[in-house]
Amino acid sequence: MRAVRFHDEARLELDHEVGYNAAVTPMLGEPGYLRLRRMTVPRRNENEVNNHPTNDVIYETVVTTLSADGTPHVAPMGVRYRGDEVVLMPFKPSATHDNIVATGVAVLNLVTDTRVFAGCVTGRRAWPVQPALHIPGVRLDCALRHVELRLARQDGDAQRPVMHMARVHAATHAEFIGFNRAQAAVVEGAVLVSRLHMLAPEKVDAEMAYLQIAIDKTASAQEHEAWGWLTDAVQQHRVLIAKKAQA
Repeated sequence: MRAVRFHDEARLELDHEVGYNAAVTPMLGEPGYLRLRRMTVPRRNENEVNNHPTNDVIYETVVTTLSADGTPHVAPMGVRYRGDEVVLMPFKPSATHDNIVATGVAVLNLVTDTRVFAGCVTGRRAWPVQPALHIPGVRLDCALRHVELRLARQDGDAQRPVMHMARVHAATHAEFIGFNRAQAAVVEGAVLVSRLHMLAPEKVDAEMAYLQIAIDKTASAQEHEAWGWLTDAVQQHRVLIAKKAQA
């Protein structure tokens, strides 16, 4: 089976692992999205399992950065929390990585407007922002909560540096009113759209059909709009592939 998670530039990493596809559910306490990634582990008895959790928890967020010339950049990104630090692993090269290296700061945005996730994988990156309070950065207008971060240190890696970000300031802007299955479906759909060049059409169709159930039953106007972007992207990809095959 496969487990997936967002990473920088709205591209996604597909980890081939033995286990179940983990569901995306909003984060308790601080609104956002998390994915529980089931790792391959030897069978243990109940006491061992309770004492040794096997999930690497990754929270699906949106990271905003500024380029050296002040241009905002918006990117969905899975992050880890390590004590007071937020750990980012942007790919290199990428705008998020380069912006953090250039400015030393970033903003973590916790959102339930999943149009941002769907938009970033379908060419819609111009989201309203406003200035951060304590660092030279910006946060999303739609963020329920944002955390301003400063680069503390990074572990060198040729492809994917590990950036340890210290918290500078955090603020809550809106109430988290509850979980919504359609929001999770949009995030899963964005995962699929970002991997269209790698996944078989039959797999994409089957998973989109299943996710459609949550959209039909629980989506608001926001999720319907985001889902429309994703389904359009799938169809446009199919048309492009067909044209290439005929060329």
